[in-house]
Amino acid sequence: MQQRNSSTSAWIAHTALRLPCKYLDMGARSTLESIQYVLRKGDVMEELTAYSLKLRKNVVIRNPKLVTLKNGRPAVRGVADEDPSASVFRILSDAEANKLRESGMEEEKN
Repeated sequence: MQQRNSSTSAWIAHTALRLPCKYLDMGARSTLESIQYVLRKGDVMEELTAYSLKLRKNVVIRNPKLVTLKNGRPAVRGVADEDPSASVFRILSDAEANKLRESGMEEEKN
């Protein structure tokens, strides 16, 4: 079996598994060890999804930002991962919004 260098393996783990880059150590750990470390810590980020009217299906939100509607409800705004020209929007529960704030998601200023 051919060995891959650590940066290629980390890139594969980041893109295919959507793991946060901060957990993919380029030097000491192999990619498998990094993935096991993340799973042990329970810090795997959930993918936010929303229904895209343009694509007519549920898609993963890329570059999600927390926004607050005029009535005070929390929501997420971003673009579809499959088609960057399709913007998507999803209204969240208060519990989901608090969880995203704790994880450090960027909030959009109105």
